[in-house]
Amino acid sequence: MSAQFKQCFGVSIFGYLRRRRLEAARELLRREDDSVARIGYRVGFDSPAAFSTAYKRQFGHSPSQETRLAPLRR
Repeated sequence: MSAQFKQCFGVSIFGYLRRRRLEAARELLRREDDSVARIGYRVGFDSPAAFSTAYKRQFGHSPSQETRLAPLRR
């Protein structure tokens, strides 16, 4: 099943889920006035450092930079 998933989506199941979690975090960072650490925990990361590292690898900048780049929150 893993091989078929990777063939269809181009990434492993774990990689796909990580990307989805990071995309959800990005939306939360843009919309909500919550700390980076709490958002990381909310999307399933065990530590703020792990969240920050994964986020930077995925998007090229830190989660705290995302909050500064985001349009005004509601």
